Amino acid sequence: MKRIAAIAVVAIVMLGACPTAPEPVEPPDELYDQAKELRSLIEEFDLAQYSEAEYEAGESAFGDGESAYRAEDYATAESEFTVAVEQYRTVVANGFRAVSTARKGEADAQKALADGVRASVAVPEAYEGAMEIYDQALAAQQDGDDETAAELFENATTLFTQAYEQAAEKKRLAEEALSNIGSTLDTLDEHRNALEERAADEMPDEEDAP
Repeated sequence: MKRIAAIAVVAIVMLGACPTAPEPVEPPDELYDQAKELRSLIEEFDLAQYSEAEYEAGESAFGDGESAYRAEDYATAESEFTVAVEQYRTVVANGFRAVSTARKGEADAQKALADGVRASVAVPEAYEGAMEIYDQALAAQQDGDDETAAELFENATTLFTQAYEQAAEKKRLAEEALSNIGSTLDTLDEHRNALEERAADEMPDEEDAP
């Protein structure tokens, strides 16, 4: 009996000493997709130029992650994709900050043109519509949402351009009308002068008066 108990104890100790199999690592599909989405965003808006070092680091990690993923080394893949996502996020943040700043400059330039032809008076609805989008862009930029700000500034630029063109056309037509009025007045003056000269010619001289 004692012998059986001893064998059982030894068996239990041996089983406890056996290494357990590691928990299987699931494929990091969500992280992989996130990295691909950020990568596509960077390419679409050409953002890599604003953070070249971070972009290169992200690309290196992304490539290593894909290799590990294909080899079903999911632990390594997850680690590399995590690095790639962090680097890509930095590229996106820096890139859109630069883009929104540049697009604000473009919107400001078109706003100045619109102000130069008094678009706020000539075409108030068009001008106010542009200002509404412009103010939204400023608010988004101040909140740190540079991606939204960049898009809104681009829209504001288009609207300010339209307001400028409409106001400039109204100004041209008004100036043309004034020019036509001036030409008509000049013509009337010429006719009046001609009639006065003709009347003077037809009046008898004092010497010929009876």
